Amino acid sequence: MTKTKSIESKTINAHQYTGHYIPASKACAIAFKLASFLSGGNTDVTGLIGQKDNSLILDILSHTLRDGVSVNHATFDDIYTGNLKELAEALMYAAEANFADFLRE
Repeated sequence: MTKTKSIESKTINAHQYTGHYIPASKACAIAFKLASFLSGGNTDVTGLIGQKDNSLILDILSHTLRDGVSVNHATFDDIYTGNLKELAEALMYAAEANFADFLRE
């Protein structure tokens, strides 16, 4: 059984974000995709918002709760439609907690 460790909570746009670290077996696959995205000289994961496919964003946010509600495919549009700045901040929150060694300052 996989143990999950909590990451520090953060308030973004008056909403409480909490989460757990992504288990290593899933994080390895995400890190590979993220490293590929960042290898083109891009240093900001919020650039993923401009990508055609949101699957990597959803993977990074997969163990994140917003006000106790899971951020996933079913809740994504309700949470972030007209709210892309909050999405960018939530994405940075989850990415920094899980993949800090892949992110450049």
